[in-house]
Amino acid sequence: MFRDIGRNVMPFAGAVGLLCLYTMLITAWPEGCMATVLRRCRVAVLVAIAVLMAQRTRMVVRAQRERRERSGV
Repeated sequence: MFRDIGRNVMPFAGAVGLLCLYTMLITAWPEGCMATVLRRCRVAVLVAIAVLMAQRTRMVVRAQRERRERSGV
């Protein structure tokens, strides 16, 4: 279980880092072809963050269920 959590946290941290990089790069190139490419990459990163958050929520719910089953509550 804890191994799964670590696998989820690292990609999430990387995605947040990519959003920071996007912010810096879009400031340098606010228009043109490069801006279009950066905005499309941003959409992909935001979708990845949404998927990671959904996965994390599912893992937390599963862990709570397992804990309840073990404690007998």
